[in-house]
Amino acid sequence: MKKVLVGSFLSAIIMMAIGTVFWMVFAGFGIMSQTPHEDAILAELKQQLPEDGTYELPLPPKTQEDPVYLQKMKQGPVVQIFIRHGGESFSMPIRMGAGFLLYLVSALLVSALLSMARLPSYGSRFLFVLVAGIFASVSVQLLNPIWWNHPWLYHLATCAHQITNWFLSAFVLAAIVKPRT
Repeated sequence: MKKVLVGSFLSAIIMMAIGTVFWMVFAGFGIMSQTPHEDAILAELKQQLPEDGTYELPLPPKTQEDPVYLQKMKQGPVVQIFIRHGGESFSMPIRMGAGFLLYLVSALLVSALLSMARLPSYGSRFLFVLVAGIFASVSVQLLNPIWWNHPWLYHLATCAHQITNWFLSAFVLAAIVKPRT
């Protein structure tokens, strides 16, 4: 159990470091677009979408074969909006703490699976962690561009970030979380 905790804690530190570098360096490379007229757009959203929630435009009808819907989808724009009118009091330390906790829980889950797998060699444990990370990244991130029309670049970049996290964490977890003898 101690090895699972130590390996997971070290992995969470690695993932926080990679995430910090990734978002500081790559966020400016077209992953997120600059919004012109931000204040006007926010005011219009507040007026047109008065309730907190998730909005999709055009809203899919009960049957996907609706010709009006299909035409709107074809001509665009296609939008998904998550809106919280109350805003939030942003605190970077709280956000970073929550991120670290997420990475720690994720690493604990993979470490628990790894310890149950009883893989004898470092290489097999490394591949186990790496494949688990690739599975989690791909299955969660890439459904958004497929089902919700999100731009591919953002989700591919996020996948690359997460896979890098798990690639580097695999070195640590494979070395520390070994099967019981």
